[in-house]
Amino acid sequence: MPEITIDFSQVGATELTEEMALVQAFRPGGPLADSGAASPEQEGVMQLFRGAHLAYRNPASHRDVGYSDLAEVAEVILLANLLLRLTARAAARSAATMTT
Repeated sequence: MPEITIDFSQVGATELTEEMALVQAFRPGGPLADSGAASPEQEGVMQLFRGAHLAYRNPASHRDVGYSDLAEVAEVILLANLLLRLTARAAARSAATMTT
């Protein structure tokens, strides 16, 4: 899974695990949450990041996962791409907020 790097120090989450930093950053009302989205939608995005971290990134960090189904590999890559897109949007919103 491609690495998605967020400078969690900018969102006040420097002493947390990666999972908890994602939760802190993307929680409803959090610094990377979309304030224009409804709270349940913000919760869903937070859970999407948390779930992807727990299901794909974390296992791959601790062992050889050994994917044998190429379709599944492609789907994991698509999920990573979606997370990168959501992260880029969050970064753009954050940058726009800091400049205004």
